[in-house]
Amino acid sequence: MINKVLERLGTKAAPARAVLRLARFADAAVRRPRTLRVLALLFGAFLALVCLETVARVLPVNEGPQALSVNDANPVFRYRPNREFVWSAGWNFSAVNE
Repeated sequence: MINKVLERLGTKAAPARAVLRLARFADAAVRRPRTLRVLALLFGAFLALVCLETVARVLPVNEGPQALSVNDANPVFRYRPNREFVWSAGWNFSAVNE
């Protein structure tokens, strides 16, 4: 469409032609990096997930008391005997319970 406008103007309106050339360049610049923007978005999401996974693997976790299975031989719910575990609370794990 911009090319048609430039053809109609001919050589009479040089400033208008320059403005329309800039508009054509800007239009191409907006369309061209669409795939680049999508790839950048996907790469950023992937990088964020990798960072979150790394942080989740480094932070301490609570293993819990490990319950025993309930069956005909052991009908009462119990935890594994003589098992030590550490439990802590708070953002800095200050309330440690051993």
